[in-house]
Amino acid sequence: MTERQQCIGGCGFFGSPDTQGMCSKCFRELQGFGDVKKGPPSGEGKKSALKAEIKEGEVSIQVRHGDMTTEEVDAIVNAANSSLDHASGLAGAIIKKGGKVIQDESDLHVAKKGKVEEGGVVVTSAGKLPCKYVFHAVGPMWHGGKEGEEIILGMTVRSCLEKADELKLTRISLPAISSGIFGFPKEKCATLMFEMARSYVKEKQGKSTLKEIRFTNFDDRTVDIFEKECKNLTGKKP
Repeated sequence: MTERQQCIGGCGFFGSPDTQGMCSKCFRELQGFGDVKKGPPSGEGKKSALKAEIKEGEVSIQVRHGDMTTEEVDAIVNAANSSLDHASGLAGAIIKKGGKVIQDESDLHVAKKGKVEEGGVVVTSAGKLPCKYVFHAVGPMWHGGKEGEEIILGMTVRSCLEKADELKLTRISLPAISSGIFGFPKEKCATLMFEMARSYVKEKQGKSTLKEIRFTNFDDRTVDIFEKECKNLTGKKP
C-alpha cells in the first residue's frame, strides 16, 4: 500500500487522487462548489431533527437536519472516494469521532481488493459511533450528466439499501451522495434519491427489513432542497 500524501493545498489533511491531490476542503474551494464558510454549519454536532417524511408502505422515508455522526441508526452512509481515503468533510468527521479503526479497515479493503468503483459500497465497523456499521459509498463525479452519472448515483443508493437488507438492518441514514465536492446538482440528487428509495421499497413488497430510510444532512441548503422534494411528493406546500 502506498503511503498517503499530504494535501497539495498545504492544509495538513491528506490529499486524494480523486480530488487532484487535494483534500476535499481545498478541492471544493478551488472548484467553487458552493460557499465555504468559516465555523461549523448549523447542524454540525447536533442530533438530527425530522424535517419532512413520506410513507412508502410500512417504510418511513425521512428528511433530517443534523450531524450524521450522531445518528442512532443501524448504519450510516459515508460519501467516500474510490481510495477510501477519509481525509476531511463527512468522511473526516466519521474518522475523528469513530476512531482510526474505520480508516484501518478501509485501507485493508483497498490493499486486498483495490480501489472501489463508482456505485460500489464497502462496509466497515463503526468504531465509537452510535451506529453499528458505516457504509462507504462511492458516488459519481458530475461531468454535466453526459457520462451516466444519474444511473451511477441510483446504483449507489440501491447498493446501500441492498447492503442494509443483507445485514437485516431496520434503519439507515444517507447523506446527499456526490452533491458536495463531486459536483452532482443537489436538486437532481434529491429527486433521484427519493425515486430510488421509493422504487426499492415498492419492489421489495414488504420483504425488506428496512423500516426507516433517512436522508440526513447538516447544511441548511441541502436540507431545504430535500425537504422541498419530500413535500412536493406528499402534496404539501414546501
